[in-house]
Amino acid sequence: MINILLCEKSEKWLKNFNEMLLPNMSLIGCVTSGREAKKILNENKVDAIIINLGIEDCSFFEVIKFIKQEYPRTIILMLVDNQIKIEDYFDSDKEIHKLGINQTFKKPFPVFNLIKYIANLYSPDQSNHETDTRENENEVDRPDKDFT
Repeated sequence: MINILLCEKSEKWLKNFNEMLLPNMSLIGCVTSGREAKKILNENKVDAIIINLGIEDCSFFEVIKFIKQEYPRTIILMLVDNQIKIEDYFDSDKEIHKLGINQTFKKPFPVFNLIKYIANLYSPDQSNHETDTRENENEVDRPDKDFT
């Protein structure tokens, strides 16, 4: 089960997101402030947090710093409202990644794209299987030029 925390200002967006969750996802909290997000992080196992850059009460940057220090394995996905210019907050994509933010989603976008992104992060194909793919390989009689 993938435990997700959503920290978003828009009640409508919270509702839409909740309705699209996949069976292997659990929404452990929908909050509208950074302070509430920190409380849930301290009380629950959170695999991924989706957090709006414009959250109030406790700044976005304070929450991100807290997550990076206390829960460094938590995936951080940043939501950015349409009217906000990312350049006003960050100098580069490198700075965004240095803060520990895994991906940025600029509104409006199809909510299901975010759901698929999370699902792909936790799909079995993303795990580090240490298998030698040549172990059971058989030689063929035809030269390679026949296959290209």
